[in-house]
Amino acid sequence: MVGFVNVSGSATTQCPEEITSLDDGKYTVMEGDASYTYTFEKPILFAGYMIKTAFAEDPANGQPKDWTIKVNDLLEGGSDIQIDEVTGEVERGPLEEKEYHIAEDKEVWTDSVTINITGRVNDLDVCEIGRFSILTS
Repeated sequence: MVGFVNVSGSATTQCPEEITSLDDGKYTVMEGDASYTYTFEKPILFAGYMIKTAFAEDPANGQPKDWTIKVNDLLEGGSDIQIDEVTGEVERGPLEEKEYHIAEDKEVWTDSVTINITGRVNDLDVCEIGRFSILTS
């Protein structure tokens, strides 16, 4: 697991750090758009990410449907670039993991990654995530 020194972002029912928890069933609840930025101890070669669905205790809570991933591209002078966009993700079962890989020629050295969630499955107001993990090369 990649070490990070800071997590900042939208208000949640739990600390943003718990998005990266190894414990099943931990989740973050967000209303409206939600954005989290992970700042790392040292640069990483970002190769993708994994989102694990939560164990939904309330069936009215949804899963992310639309989101973008931005990174701080260290080789381009520290400029923020959007490296991935997902629209229309389908609903999955509880505690399911799905990896999203960046093409090898698009991998980037970075010291921060931001996920911005803009849509929820079934257009529900609240969104739950079991875990958000960074994949490195």
